Amino acid sequence: MPELQEGVEAVYGNRSAFVAIKQGGQALAWGAPRQGGEIPESIAHHLQSGVKSISQTNEAFCALKENGDVYAWGQPNFGGEIPSGLHEKLKDVISVSGTFNLHGGAFAALTSAGAVMTWGLDAVGGDSSAVAEQLQSGVCSVICGGCAFAALKEGGTVVTWGDPHRGGKKEVTWADDESEDEEEESLGF
Repeated sequence: MPELQEGVEAVYGNRSAFVAIKQGGQALAWGAPRQGGEIPESIAHHLQSGVKSISQTNEAFCALKENGDVYAWGQPNFGGEIPSGLHEKLKDVISVSGTFNLHGGAFAALTSAGAVMTWGLDAVGGDSSAVAEQLQSGVCSVICGGCAFAALKEGGTVVTWGDPHRGGKKEVTWADDESEDEEEESLGF
C-alpha cells in the first residue's frame, strides 16, 4: 500500500487484519476484509480524518474520532457492527475497549459523562444490561479481558460484566481503608 510509505503515526492489529492512523487522522485498513481489513463504504468517509485511536477485538475494529464519535467494522459477533439505536447515543466518547475472545468479541465505550455503552457478542460483554444502572455515570475507566469488562467507578467500586466464569461477575468492591478484614469482606471471601 503506497499510502503507508509515509505519515503513519500508529498501527493496530487483530488476528486477521491491521489498521494504520496517518497524520491528520486518516484510518487505512488491510488484511482479511471481513475481519476488519476493509473499511466499509458506509463509514469510510467518516474515517478520512480526525481518527484519534483504534480499539480491536479478534475480528473487528472500532475507531474513536477526536470529536467523540465512534465507528466499528468487521465481524458483527466480534463487535464490528454498532446497533443503529445505540449508534445515535454514542456521543462524546473518550475511550473504547474491546474483549479478545477467540469465538466472539465486544466493545465498551466510555463517555465524557462517565457512562458506558456496549455492543457485540452478549456472552463476552456485549450485553451489559445486568449492570446498566451502575454504568450510567461515575465510571472513570474501562478495562477489557478476554471475555469480560471491568469498569472502575468513582469511590473505588469495580463493576464487571461478560462471561461470569472469566471475570464477568456482577460487582466487586474494595474497601478504601487498610483493614484486611473489611477488604476481605467486601470482596466476598
